[in-house]
Amino acid sequence: MKARNSMSKVRRFADVVGLAVAILVVIKLFSASNDVLMLYGRWDVVVVTFAAVSTLACVIPRSFCVRTIWHASFVILALIMIAGCLVLLASSVHVLGNDSLPAMTMLRCSFAFVVMMAVFVLNDVFFRQESFGWFRDNAVSANVLFLVVAIAIPATYVDTLSEGFHNDLEQALDSNRYAIAYRYSAILTQLNPRGMVRGESLHVIANQLGKMVGDFEAAVRDPIPRNASIAERRNRVTLLMHLDRNRQALVELQSFTQGPQFQPISLDYCGLCFQRLEMYSQSLAAYQASVSYWKTQDEGNRRKAGLVSGWKGIGYAARRLNQRRLEENAYQELVHVSPSAAHHLLLAQCYRDHQKTSLAAEHYAITSELDPGLMSQSQAMLSNMSRDHFGCWNVPRH
Repeated sequence: MKARNSMSKVRRFADVVGLAVAILVVIKLFSASNDVLMLYGRWDVVVVTFAAVSTLACVIPRSFCVRTIWHASFVILALIMIAGCLVLLASSVHVLGNDSLPAMTMLRCSFAFVVMMAVFVLNDVFFRQESFGWFRDNAVSANVLFLVVAIAIPATYVDTLSEGFHNDLEQALDSNRYAIAYRYSAILTQLNPRGMVRGESLHVIANQLGKMVGDFEAAVRDPIPRNASIAERRNRVTLLMHLDRNRQALVELQSFTQGPQFQPISLDYCGLCFQRLEMYSQSLAAYQASVSYWKTQDEGNRRKAGLVSGWKGIGYAARRLNQRRLEENAYQELVHVSPSAAHHLLLAQCYRDHQKTSLAAEHYAITSELDPGLMSQSQAMLSNMSRDHFGCWNVPRH
């Protein structure tokens, strides 16, 4: 009896391994197809969708009563033809612009379901008769559950993925990282084609970004002449940063950080490039050099803007380097130079993260007074801190 149970477990393990191998083989076979990639957008979506429909696809072939190789060959050929039709349908749906998220989810699941059915029929008849039998002894309710899982998991995964890419796209646009924004928009047009960004269709945004990035690439393709003017070189640095070619931008910035062509804004640009490259020590040094320079200048709007940018950069780098005292000092100086609601909010968040809840509450209150539009965010932060046992005694309740 024990030997039989052991063999059953080994058989089940072999079935699972066979299923995994089958999925990997199918993905590899279709990896050269642009249409399939367009249908799913990302290969992790392919994996999740195929895995979700596998159980249901394993159960269905028993209804065909496939027993002979010729019968199996006919079924597999029919399934392959159906899969091809689904890919063509997906392509036409993209062209027509009627590709809503539910429609794309059904197409993704249908294609994966048909392909995995072909895999299981092939496995059952050509290689191992009655394979995956431990999935097949199920009641109707279990099969309904398999159907729900086959649709719900891919839909939920794509929806969550789309939301994350949407936020990343917004941040990339805010920071003028157009190459990254274009990459995110291209993925989103495949995941959720009918999505909107800032009141515009994803397709419109993607086309605009594609043209913009293409123009930038063309502008920086050729080496800059030695006799190029300072304005031309500054423009090249800006374009390189828009394209996220931060190392190239740093090379171009070297001549502006010192010597007769010194440009104070170059220190901030260096700090930002190092920040994007996650080289926070170098970023901190660049922003500190910028603050040191602007402190020696006369009062004026340029001095204020330079100090604001420098202290923000120092605060961010200090946070990533876990230098808490320096981070607090940077945001305190930022509020001193420019006591806006947004800057008080940064200082409040800094204090909150450092468990200085009374100081955090004070600056959240100032934020709400200066900008009522930020009141809801400030109140939410205060509410969260009032429930935190580390600081509940020091936070006013509303």
